[in-house]
Order: sequence, then C-alpha cells, then structure tokens
Amino acid sequence: MSGRFVHTSQISPPQGRALMVRCGGLVFSATLRRFSGWTLVYGSSEASMPNPPEEWWLDDALAKEMGLDIDAIEAERRTLVM
Repeated sequence: MSGRFVHTSQISPPQGRALMVRCGGLVFSATLRRFSGWTLVYGSSEASMPNPPEEWWLDDALAKEMGLDIDAIEAERRTLVM
C-alpha cells in the first residue's frame, strides 16, 4: 500500500480516525478531533493543540474513501516544491 505525508493546510485530516501524523519533527499515531481547536488522542492520553499537526499520512485506500485523487495531490505538491 502506498501513500505519503500531506500538509494539513492542503487537505484537512479526517476526524475520529487513527492516522500517522508528523508534528514538530515527531511522527506518531493519533486520532484527531476538532472542537475549539484540535485535540490529538493517542493511547489513553489527549493533547490540545491550537493548530492541527503539520502533516498526516494519506494512503491510497483513505484517499479513495475520501474521494481524493492522490496522484493529482502528489503532482501539485511537486509543482509547489520546484
């Protein structure tokens, strides 16, 4: 299964689903909830955040479920980087 990290500013992550997120150089699995800011739920802990994590892992299956064209997202990202 392939996938890639996408910027949260580009595509908002789904809520209530366990995802791999990258935040401040750390990568971990968490569930995101949005209520008066963002809440990361990981294990039995929760952390409130004013902003969502920088990036989250979008795989092909989730992209299809969300109705996203992952190849178009990757092509757009490459255009912005170059």
